[in-house]
Amino acid sequence: MRERAASAFDVESWRAFISEKIVPMRDEAAALLNFWAFLKSLEGRYLSEVLREHPKLEPLFLGGTKPPGEYKENSLAFAVRELLGAGVSLDAYYSLVTQGFEARTPVEVEKTAFIRFVESIRSLTAGIVGLAATKGLISGSEAGAEPQAGGIGLDADELVGRLVGFLQLCADTTVGADPLVTFAWNVRKITRKYLNEAFPETRDEENMRLLHEILGLEEIFTPEVEDENVRKNYTVYGYPDFLSWYESPAGAGHHLGLRQCRDSSLSEATASTLGGYLLRLNARIWGIFMDNTLSQILNNVPNLRREYLIKCENVLRDSERPLIEEMEKWSWCGCLGNHVFHCEELDISGASYEFRGQKRPLLKLFDEIMPAVFLGLYEIVFSEDRRRFVVVRRGC
Repeated sequence: MRERAASAFDVESWRAFISEKIVPMRDEAAALLNFWAFLKSLEGRYLSEVLREHPKLEPLFLGGTKPPGEYKENSLAFAVRELLGAGVSLDAYYSLVTQGFEARTPVEVEKTAFIRFVESIRSLTAGIVGLAATKGLISGSEAGAEPQAGGIGLDADELVGRLVGFLQLCADTTVGADPLVTFAWNVRKITRKYLNEAFPETRDEENMRLLHEILGLEEIFTPEVEDENVRKNYTVYGYPDFLSWYESPAGAGHHLGLRQCRDSSLSEATASTLGGYLLRLNARIWGIFMDNTLSQILNNVPNLRREYLIKCENVLRDSERPLIEEMEKWSWCGCLGNHVFHCEELDISGASYEFRGQKRPLLKLFDEIMPAVFLGLYEIVFSEDRRRFVVVRRGC
């Protein structure tokens, strides 16, 4: 944690992170999308015609296939079909060629979940780079430069290498893997008291100013208590554009529309802080590594999200959380994706909150839940007027 804290308060660390990880990720995403656009331009043309013009494309359409129209194990054509959406009807192709006819089989290209993922990564990283430029973390010329990754050639080995390299770069830029992304995650919802304990550097107001200027960290909830020190200690900081508050649907009473609290559903368009962008980026990357498509193509694909959360569960296995256990006993009411929600809004009154008609100590709840929120096992999400909140538990 000490190494993480030191780098997080060093502007040069953020500059290097943007230049060495985010910019290359943006450029690789752009190169992959350009290659997909090239494949899309082939849609509808006969494979025989395409291969006469671009013979190096044959492994992408036919590599690892066999009559009467099957994919072999570790088939490159299967990988290209699943990831890039490009292929031909193998049944039709082999029916023609085994009879000695020309392979007048049209090329098919569709937008896959992976391509939509790459588009999202391109959009998010471009947003991060643009925001970083406004903060002086990188030069305007670097932010506005055309992608420098270089176009992807038609060589099959190069394509495979670029795909694997892109996925590895993504995996290396997630919570638990990259120190700065992990720091941005740790402080996304945190009391000043716990922030000071976890990172003593934040006792210095200059470092707090730095976090606000770089990440966009700001006060999102202040308890209505008279004691100034208590009020300061239990002020909650976070990113205003990432799960900081919600608006109850009309007529919903005290029960929420669940999808409103889902971090994986947050759009790039609503990001406005570097912290919010990084956590959206992390959510997208975690999502693709949970997708079965990758595990069908590559060996030993990690579930990055699950592995990280299991480690966190192990860290806090022996901790006592009586107030949270009370909620778990009565009010966890189902799952949406990998999130378990406590849907009943809890009303805040001064230093207390109301649970099932009983007053409970709000500040004690903050102390109890902060280690788990810090790691990411839980979220606290406030209503827009900051008079209510819900607790969200991330399942493994």
